[in-house]
Amino acid sequence: MSAPNSEMDEHDVVCPHCGSCYHAESEDFDEDEREETCDSCGGVYLLYDEFVVTHHTTAIPRNI
Repeated sequence: MSAPNSEMDEHDVVCPHCGSCYHAESEDFDEDEREETCDSCGGVYLLYDEFVVTHHTTAIPRNI
């Protein structure tokens, strides 16, 4: 559950002040909380990225 005046999205970083968003590049991902300033409204907010990894496997038929 998100806190009041907070945003969460699986694809974009969303400003909790104005709703403006941008697509973060993977090299910028960081689980440490950091301060950002919105390019649209100038609002300051805290951002951190949450990593989720899912492993998928598929059997390869054996040649007998």
